[in-house]
Amino acid sequence: MSNVFPVEVHGAIALGYDSADRRVYWTSTDEGAEGVMYTDLLHGNRSQYLVRGEDFHLPEGLAVDYVGRNVYFTDSHADTDGRSFVGVASVATGRWAKLIEESRWLDKPRGIAVYPPRRLLFFTDWGRNAAIVRANMDGGDVRAVVTKDPGQTDAWINDLAVDVVKERIYWVDAHSDKIESVRFDGSGRTVILEEMARYGSNILSGRLKKRAL
Repeated sequence: MSNVFPVEVHGAIALGYDSADRRVYWTSTDEGAEGVMYTDLLHGNRSQYLVRGEDFHLPEGLAVDYVGRNVYFTDSHADTDGRSFVGVASVATGRWAKLIEESRWLDKPRGIAVYPPRRLLFFTDWGRNAAIVRANMDGGDVRAVVTKDPGQTDAWINDLAVDVVKERIYWVDAHSDKIESVRFDGSGRTVILEEMARYGSNILSGRLKKRAL
């Protein structure tokens, strides 16, 4: 039997689960109340902020570091005078910091994922230099793993996921209507699904690649 808790959620975009503390985290984009929130499933009758403040504008991506006990998130200031950033917060104390603020690959960050065994994080950016970006989990060694194809005018790289067994990244591009995959170092790029339906539930109307990765 499942349990449903009456938790107040507004403007949620990204979601993450911490199995150690049995907490669910999400990003809140409610105007004037932007930040990262959570609820405790053991006592799941209320929501509270892990981090919030005037630095936040549009927190869209979130990932839980189950080893380091941190939550990583993206925040986009592309349509304001502020500066977009990738941040990290401690699940124990709520103290947080901006890890990545200045990079040619940081404009409109969105999806984010972490790979604690190698202390790596990955995030998508659909801004002027649309890319999938790799960095160390301390914010160092920022580099693009995937960039726009030559001649490609736009790329709406929305979200990504990490294959922890094969050490690959999977991502979805809403402009090209494709799901693709690549190794952590940027090699072995492969189209998994293309010609996706933009609307409706028939996502499998495209062509699934059967090849082994």
